[in-house]
Amino acid sequence: MSEPELSRTEPVLLSASRPAEMTVDLSVLHDMFGTDLSGSKKFIGRYLEFSVSQLEDIEKALVNGDRPAIAATAHKLKSSSRMVGATTLGGLFEELETLAKTDDQTVEPANLEQLKHVHQRVCAELKKIISP
Repeated sequence: MSEPELSRTEPVLLSASRPAEMTVDLSVLHDMFGTDLSGSKKFIGRYLEFSVSQLEDIEKALVNGDRPAIAATAHKLKSSSRMVGATTLGGLFEELETLAKTDDQTVEPANLEQLKHVHQRVCAELKKIISP
């Protein structure tokens, strides 16, 4: 009797073909803070710290195969990224969250690399906003 063949699925990559022109939508921050530049700068600073540590948590969860942790952390980053106007990045985190919740799909290290790349662009743009 032959052993059953394990079903294999192709790895799913996140939507890497999203437009890169608008990394951060400043109107989102303006809608939230209006002319309160100090408040928006503090908010951006907290996001920068939070998002870096959360990406590290996703990386650890990926190494450990902890899909629920990946999904939960991606969920937090989805919301916070959108709140600073990084809607494309928020969409990628939403895709990662969905992917981590889907049992028949594999979360690949390439997914994290895509996120890191877009996250770095977002952070660079946000740092320009808060720099004097």
